[in-house]
Amino acid sequence: MELLVTGLSHGRHVYKPFLREDDVPTEIRRKPLALQELCRRAILARSTLRGLKGSYIPTLPPILRRRLTTLKAKNFVEVDCAPFMDTFGCFIYHRALAYRVRCSLDGGEYMATHGGICSLTQLAQDFRRWQWVDLMHANIMCIYAVAFDKHTSNLFVIMDVPETTLEGLEVALVSHGLCFPEHFLWKVVQQLASAIMYVEERQLSFGRFDRKNVYVIQNRILMDNKLTWKSSMDTSPHQNRVQSVMLADKVSTGGHYELQASSPSRVSVKCLGNVLTRLAGIGLVDRKKQEPSPVDLPTAVDPSVAPPKVLDTLPVFDGFKPTVPEGSLTYSRDLLDMLASFHTTNLPPLTAVHAKAVEMMASIAGASAT
Repeated sequence: MELLVTGLSHGRHVYKPFLREDDVPTEIRRKPLALQELCRRAILARSTLRGLKGSYIPTLPPILRRRLTTLKAKNFVEVDCAPFMDTFGCFIYHRALAYRVRCSLDGGEYMATHGGICSLTQLAQDFRRWQWVDLMHANIMCIYAVAFDKHTSNLFVIMDVPETTLEGLEVALVSHGLCFPEHFLWKVVQQLASAIMYVEERQLSFGRFDRKNVYVIQNRILMDNKLTWKSSMDTSPHQNRVQSVMLADKVSTGGHYELQASSPSRVSVKCLGNVLTRLAGIGLVDRKKQEPSPVDLPTAVDPSVAPPKVLDTLPVFDGFKPTVPEGSLTYSRDLLDMLASFHTTNLPPLTAVHAKAVEMMASIAGASAT
């Protein structure tokens, strides 16, 4: 099924696991609902899937959590289907079976994206899958429930619709001659390191990832949940060029150290380094001088001149002010040392990476306040 969708690229698929609102038949109940189903409906109507995940789910026994959050496709009504448009008008989820749906049990709007094929019996016994569903961290995409299509055995995970990916944010800034400020780069390191450590504490691993697997929602950076994983890390000539610029002869043009990560944890650290390298590299390579952006102009600018669209649609990050470079950008020695450490055979531990990011964010915030 997913191969078919991939082949269709940006086209809309015809597989419809969820009824449209106009197609929902008037339910004629032949027999009363079971007490368990009535209780579930009453709980979801009162607390909603989002509220249940945030307040009650963590305190419930696993079997009860799964009973409450294992729903049927008929419990959702399709509002729209992929491809969706992100904050910057670019396609997102264009190669996935993904739908914008409304839950008929709580009235909330969610995204339902394909999470595999299995039977209800297999789902109940799939402990590994439920470990990913049960994750609850501020920097990991939250799964509120799973929806099962009994006609095809397709499983859908119910989650929020992200505003954009980290890759989409990068493309938007580059297209307007902007770069990431250092505070934001440390924020990426801190939040991704926190998510990776949380997952590894539960004997799970993200493994390989790149900017496509990192989402942006308001002031948060969120790792995609592994159940909805898309493509793995991509290496490009631009990335290798940036590595050579920063690390001189420590990294070969062919990306020699890409092959050195031998464990899932080391792979995740290596990928975190590659994401940071890519984002920082926008400002580290030589660039042509850009005209001053409206974000840096004094307040007395001509109000008739509309600012670039990207400045109106940037996510609301604390203190996020894109930088307009002239030539290459100067980052702190601490950031450059961190980048270098990600591209050696002796990778830094995640705890040290996270602690350094927290320290640098506090230092930059303190310097800005004075």
